[in-house]
Amino acid sequence: MKKGIFIMLLCLTVPLVTSADEAIVFEHDGYYRIYGHYLRHLDQRNNINNVGFLDMRFRYEPIFKLTGSISIKAQIDMLDNVVWGYYPPGDELSVLENTPNDYGLETIGESAPDGALSNLYGPNGSSRNINVKRVWIEIVSFLGKLKIGRTDSHWGMGIFENNGNEYTRSARFLSPTPFHQEWGTSRFGDTRDSILLATKPLGRDKPFVLALRFDVFSEGSVYRPGDDEDRWSIIPLYMDRERNIYAGAFISYLRQPSSDTHIAIFDPYVKMAMPFHRNLNLEAEATVFLGKTGFMQGNTGELGYRGGDLTVKAVNAVGRISYNLPPLKFLTEAGYASPEKNGFEDGELTAIPMDPDFNIALLMFDYASAYFAGMLVDQKNLPANLSRLIPSDGAITNALWGRFQMKFAPVDTLSSAVQVVWAQGLEPLLTLYGDTLNVRGVTPAKHYGWELDWNFKFGLGENLMFDLQMGFLWPGRGIGNYLSEDGTTKRNSMIFGLTGGLTAYF
Repeated sequence: MKKGIFIMLLCLTVPLVTSADEAIVFEHDGYYRIYGHYLRHLDQRNNINNVGFLDMRFRYEPIFKLTGSISIKAQIDMLDNVVWGYYPPGDELSVLENTPNDYGLETIGESAPDGALSNLYGPNGSSRNINVKRVWIEIVSFLGKLKIGRTDSHWGMGIFENNGNEYTRSARFLSPTPFHQEWGTSRFGDTRDSILLATKPLGRDKPFVLALRFDVFSEGSVYRPGDDEDRWSIIPLYMDRERNIYAGAFISYLRQPSSDTHIAIFDPYVKMAMPFHRNLNLEAEATVFLGKTGFMQGNTGELGYRGGDLTVKAVNAVGRISYNLPPLKFLTEAGYASPEKNGFEDGELTAIPMDPDFNIALLMFDYASAYFAGMLVDQKNLPANLSRLIPSDGAITNALWGRFQMKFAPVDTLSSAVQVVWAQGLEPLLTLYGDTLNVRGVTPAKHYGWELDWNFKFGLGENLMFDLQMGFLWPGRGIGNYLSEDGTTKRNSMIFGLTGGLTAYF
């Protein structure tokens, strides 16, 4: 009942739009990208010493402007991250079966459905041939902007809500948006079935924005409303572009009556130039999850679960300081992702992974940790609702890290960056509650290791970009140690990764 009233109230803004007899305007753009990947010494225990593959994506984004204030927009992906040589299920997939990021597991907030128009599917069943990923309508009136439909979702630095959009129409090449990926590539992207109204309640010339939003995460059965998983959000935001100050909070309430899930999410974000030195910038975001959930019901004994609801208490946070000294930019970052301390024996859920499209390095999480976490999923053969606790898609969890980056960008179409990353687990890695050995057969440890990354990006004209990334990961005991065939503990050699991409825009 409440859901229906909210939808009706928002839809009442439609008649307030100024209408006029105008011709429909059609605009479109997009890109086609090809990326090649090479990994050496990813897993010496299983003789994964040399892995190489290519993947691709064609993205098309049409816009139908019905009037000056009403538009229909869409995002359509074709051959979305499909690996070359990967054909419909049943064919031999010798390369793909051994590559990381092959598990595509859901985390909380990642359950919005994709379209499907093909018999070519990814490992998690999503369509990879033609995927009508997002379609929505935008209506602008004196009240503000209204978005209704299946649309992208992004907030702040992207640690919780990340749309996975690598480039925008206004910044296609090397002038990054606040959410641009410096390392790796975006493969997922948060998509929500939602209604959003953004308005400026204090006046159009004021820097304060207030957004109200309703998301349907999962409909369940249309005949059983209690199965629905919905989220209600209020988003206050202060934007002062002249002084380069952005501050706000994404405040949400997630509910699903059938599983007795009630979770409050508080996600503050700030980005600002220091008033005493405009070249010095601060950016920070934190996500706090508080509530309860009964999603473990029926899994008594798994991971120490003793029955009843779980108390949700999880925190993820990132902070960075950057200094611009054109053509150089220096960045220092620290981050924290809370761990699961002792399974569910204490009746608490304390680890909710960050968004998988939030990348801090080339190899450490997206390849090495993702590959070994995937092994853990296979080894444990967990039920589907528990497998999501192991972020084998490269999402960051159970981690404390720091990184330092230096970027050289003399012109908009040329840049190069180098960085050093260190990360430590807060609890032992690659293991679950009750295990005395990790998935690699040795005593569990916490150290992820050290990584050195370098990239080079070069734009040719306005329609072509070349991207080269290289990484060297010295794995720590947490992901590097393994049990050899002779029964001794050995350390994995330095893991080397090389990624090269070519993107053509239209």
